[in-house]
Amino acid sequence: MQAWTELQESEQQRLASNMFLDGDVDPVFSASPETHEKVARALMDELKPTIRAAFILREVEGRDYQEVAELLNISELAARVRLSRARAEILKKFRAYLATA
Repeated sequence: MQAWTELQESEQQRLASNMFLDGDVDPVFSASPETHEKVARALMDELKPTIRAAFILREVEGRDYQEVAELLNISELAARVRLSRARAEILKKFRAYLATA
């Protein structure tokens, strides 16, 4: 789940400025990787089937855009659009999760 790790790292960098004034680390960062992986899987499950399939093929299975397009019987552009939508939706929900964790 390379994409998930990259997403998590970018969120950690974005939120790094939210450290507490006394130097304590935000509790979000103390959550276990297993917890974040469970959240990632739950977020993937919430995606619409059309974009979930594209996301799983690309980000979980590591297939290239052309393979994703062929397997889903869509154009490569459509595959890229579906992946973009999936990433945006997951990012939005992941940010909400981090804000409440």
